[in-house]
Amino acid sequence: MLSGRENTGETVSHGEARLSSRLLRLWPIIVLSILYLLSPAISGGETYNLVIAGILIICSSVAGLMLGPRLRRIVRYAFIVGIVIGVSGVTPPLYFAAFQGLVSPVELALSMACIILTVIAVLKRPSGLF
Repeated sequence: MLSGRENTGETVSHGEARLSSRLLRLWPIIVLSILYLLSPAISGGETYNLVIAGILIICSSVAGLMLGPRLRRIVRYAFIVGIVIGVSGVTPPLYFAAFQGLVSPVELALSMACIILTVIAVLKRPSGLF
């Protein structure tokens, strides 16, 4: 008789299945980090603060998956700092678009996408991650 793990002849460990399901729940965080990391190429500007935010967010997410509860405070702090740096980096184009009309459509689209993904990432943050 086959166990629940060996229904197709291959053995899948319980830990690997949990890790993959946790990675699927991280899609907003991963997409947000990729947008932040690619922001200099997308906007054509010097958005190095967004690159730092992307690095902090993705590294804290991966560390939260791998390290578990041991360094939870440090990982949570890095995630929050990355989110704050990212939000402060993408809000100026929104301000200039709303009050000055001096921003390109690409920068405005990047800012809107990052703000929406930030809200989703903060609201859907997996509780087991941090």
